[in-house]
Parts: sequence; structure tokens; C-alpha cells
Amino acid sequence: MNNITGHTGLTALLGSPVAHSISPLMHNESFRLLGLDYVYLCFDVNEETLPAAVAGLKTCGIRGFNLTMPNKNKIVELLVIPRDAHSREEET
Repeated sequence: MNNITGHTGLTALLGSPVAHSISPLMHNESFRLLGLDYVYLCFDVNEETLPAAVAGLKTCGIRGFNLTMPNKNKIVELLVIPRDAHSREEET
């Protein structure tokens, strides 16, 4: 694994249970081979704690995360979808 610094980007897996996951091994090796300054960690997060976890990770500037089931379904409730200006009927 590369040295983690103040510039290292955080990526993660959110789910429960996640201690058995080989995702960190795969992602961290890929980051190393590609020369990317990122680290991939697992966080044990269930449906009840997902909203707080996502809010905290956003606040900390996480670069991205993956989800296990059933968090993949729960995340839909937390998404903020911006309005697309081109989808609205424009006045002429």
C-alpha cells in the first residue's frame, strides 16, 4: 500500500457485514498499479446508520463509495437529483 498523506483520496465500501470483503485488496492494488493517491476502506454501515454515514463522508470529502445490499436500495431515498434545465419547457 502507498503511504497515506493529507492528499490521499478516500474511497469506501459501505455495508454490513463487510469485514470479509476482498474489495479493499482489489481496489488498493489497482490504485497502486495506476499510481493513484487513493485508499479504499470498508465501513460497517447498516440501513439505519446509512444516512448519517453518507452525510459524514460527504462532509469529509470522500471521493466515492460502493454499497452492499440492502444499502443499494436505501441510498435512493438519500439522493438529491438536480433539476435539468433542458428538461423544462422553455418560454418563447
